[in-house]
Order: sequence, then C-alpha cells, then structure tokens
Amino acid sequence: MRGYWRDGTQMVKGGNGHQNTNSPPFEVAHYMFPSEPNDTAGWNECTAGNTPFDRRFLMSFGPFDFDKGEMIEATFAYVWQRDTNLMNATCDATFEGMRVASDDVKQQNDSLTNCDAFHPNYTLNINHNDADIGEASVEVVANESIEIYSWSTGDTGRVVEGLSNGKIYLTLHDGGYCYYTRTVAVGDVSSVKENTRKNAFIIHPNPATNRLRITFDEVQTSADVTVINQTGQIMGTYGVRSSDYRDIDLSNYSAGFYFLQVHTGEYREIKKFVVSK
Repeated sequence: MRGYWRDGTQMVKGGNGHQNTNSPPFEVAHYMFPSEPNDTAGWNECTAGNTPFDRRFLMSFGPFDFDKGEMIEATFAYVWQRDTNLMNATCDATFEGMRVASDDVKQQNDSLTNCDAFHPNYTLNINHNDADIGEASVEVVANESIEIYSWSTGDTGRVVEGLSNGKIYLTLHDGGYCYYTRTVAVGDVSSVKENTRKNAFIIHPNPATNRLRITFDEVQTSADVTVINQTGQIMGTYGVRSSDYRDIDLSNYSAGFYFLQVHTGEYREIKKFVVSK
C-alpha cells in the first residue's frame, strides 16, 4: 500500500513497475498505471498490453501514529465516470470526465465546511385567501441573495401559488451544497394540526456526523431540547428561543443511536437519530 515491492525497492513507472524491467533514471510511481489511457508515451494498461478485465482497488491513507484513545477521521470519495462514446475503444479515452467529477466532489466537500453559517435572512408573505379551493399563495421576501428556491410542490420560484389547506416545505440553497429547510402552514390548518403535530420539527442529516440541525415548523418562543443515549443518560440540553432552528454540535458524541426530546408548552416529542463516525 506504500508503493514498495517485497525486495524493498520502490515502484517505478514503466514495464511491470519494478526496476528490473526499466532502465535508469527511474521515475517513482505511487500507484500502478498513472497515465491517461490515450497517452501512448505514458505508463497505462494500454501501453502495458494488459487484457481488459474486472479491476479492484483498495483505498487507504497513512502511514500514521495512532495513540491510545486518539481518534482520526478520514473522508474518502470513490469517483467513477465512463465515457459512453468510447466503451469499446478504451485506449482512446481520457481522464477529463474524471477531472470534472473529482472537482465537483472536492467543491462539495469544501462547501460543506461553511454550511453551519448558512442561515438565510428572509420573511414569508402567506396569502390564505380561498385556500379551501386551492387559491392560496406564499411569497419569499429575501433580505439577501438566495440562489435557489425549492418547494415540495415542485416549484422553484420565489412565489408559489395554487395552494390548498395544509403544509408545504421550502428549501433554500446557497447555490452550492448548503441548504436550509422549513415548513410553511397554508390556510386553516387547525383541522390537521392534531394529526400532524408529530411533524412539528424535522432533524437532519440523519445519520449525522459532527452536526445535527433541528428545523421547526414555526418560530419557537421557548423550546427545550434534550439528547439522551441508549442507556437513558442525558448527553446535553439545549434551549431554542425566538428561532425556527437549532444546531447541535456532535463532535464529542460517540457513534451510535441517540434520542432527541423536544419539549414546549404545547407538546413533547422524541425522535431517534444516529451518529456515524
């Protein structure tokens, strides 16, 4: 896994990767066949004359020192792309599609580190008129630039019309990979509140790694959140005041199942979530 042969020599480009099939000066290779398939002067499976077959690989990182009680977190991305125009002429293919896919994965990973700060500033104008016959509407009035609007109705604009009594979900995107979701009550929803009360908030992502977000249907003037582990031990308590969301830092939580309890003056509800490390 470190690019060395059993005789202690390092892998080199060309031939079978060993110095005995190459002439100096040797060019070090960290993995087999790093050249693009259409590079006739490079070291790839085409210039090596290998017969196409089912290929397997192992992804790893290191070497590193691992002390007692220490935790090391690694993120792996398996990127795959096929040039459908060259499926029967693999030696004419390039890595261009892989570069695009890899850049997209890197951009997503880099963007996620800033998602904790994404909390768009906006207000909603809800027109409940004639919701009984599907003529209600909701308009987003943004106090800052919001790149993408995504409604559970399928609409993607700032305004959604033709709504009936009930609830819809609005997701705001920053144009990258960060998002913010809330629930909007439309019309006279008193008849459905009792049946949908258990959907008064959502938790995401689930499973979670370092952060869990609780998104409420509406702004909470006062709500208490408690996290409990599988043995009933209270892991943390969090207050929600004048907000419709709450983030919980999970960086010190071990992997496993947890229960999240939300208590307001109106109701108490418990949902289960998973921490994955």
